[in-house]
Amino acid sequence: MKKIIIVLVSLLLTIQLFAVSGKPRIAILEFEDTTGKFSRQDLSALKKHFSIYFRQQCNNKFIVIIDPDQEELIKKMAEESGRMDRNTAYQLAKNRGVSADKILYTTITRIGKKYSVSSELIDLQREITDIGMAGIEHFDGTPEGLLDALQSVVLQLVRQAEKGYHLYEQAQNAAQREKDAEQEKKAKAEEENSRIAEERRAIASRRELLGSNGRDWSESRYGNWHDAKKYCEDLVYGGYDDWRLPTISELRTLVPYSVCSRTYPYGECPIKDSDTSLYSYKKSKCHCDYGKNKSNPLGDRGRMWSSSICQGNGRVWYIYFGSGSIYSDKNGDAYDKNDFRCTRD
Repeated sequence: MKKIIIVLVSLLLTIQLFAVSGKPRIAILEFEDTTGKFSRQDLSALKKHFSIYFRQQCNNKFIVIIDPDQEELIKKMAEESGRMDRNTAYQLAKNRGVSADKILYTTITRIGKKYSVSSELIDLQREITDIGMAGIEHFDGTPEGLLDALQSVVLQLVRQAEKGYHLYEQAQNAAQREKDAEQEKKAKAEEENSRIAEERRAIASRRELLGSNGRDWSESRYGNWHDAKKYCEDLVYGGYDDWRLPTISELRTLVPYSVCSRTYPYGECPIKDSDTSLYSYKKSKCHCDYGKNKSNPLGDRGRMWSSSICQGNGRVWYIYFGSGSIYSDKNGDAYDKNDFRCTRD
């Protein structure tokens, strides 16, 4: 009887558990009767009945496969199940070309007068019980009771399998989403680092063009004075967030001596951070002639905003790089637009 129980439960190791690419997924048997009560001979006639019952209950989602090679494998595993460890069982199945990646561990136990049979499907690779793939049932110690209990355990496994694997798929999908999110985050970080590196190379190149007067400058933009100030205050460029619209003295560092000797940083024009008064302004000292090829070293030729307010009329100082001259302009007109660059210390 004990041997037949082994054969019966051995049928479970040929269950196709959600076939992948048409190939059966095989669970290797580990079976233990700790009671020593049952003879396989007593239950030999139930093999066919049990397999048919099992297939009916599975609605053909799980298929009992019986062919000579697998019968031989089942017989060999049944004979050696008491002394065969998991690795040996795994290799036995593998060597016979069977996709065996799970163990069906079934135990008959007795506590006092109470008998129980339990099964769990264990993932060989992860050494854990598959989600939802475990069942237990009590019986009265008779062969008939054992059959009913085994059938009940099968039903538990079958009914839990779809739900269990659904949860497993959900977990897998969640893990994949997390992996995808991590990869996307990594890709964005790499893209961000690449962008920052490129921006810093551009900043360094502009600084190099300006020589000893060099400081950090952003790319050129166009807008009214209020928009220019806000843009610079909000700017994150090259990984830096301390940008601002330049003062008139800082803007004068962009004027080469060859463009306008009066307004270059050490020129005679009195308009600078320490004196932005309209009354200090002298056209003769702050203007130079227009030149067709005149520009600053960064290539700017038009009018460019500073952040400095003209004391006396509330206008804003700016530089026209086509001549290097300094002028003032109204700052409240949304339609009065000039070029601008942001700077930082």
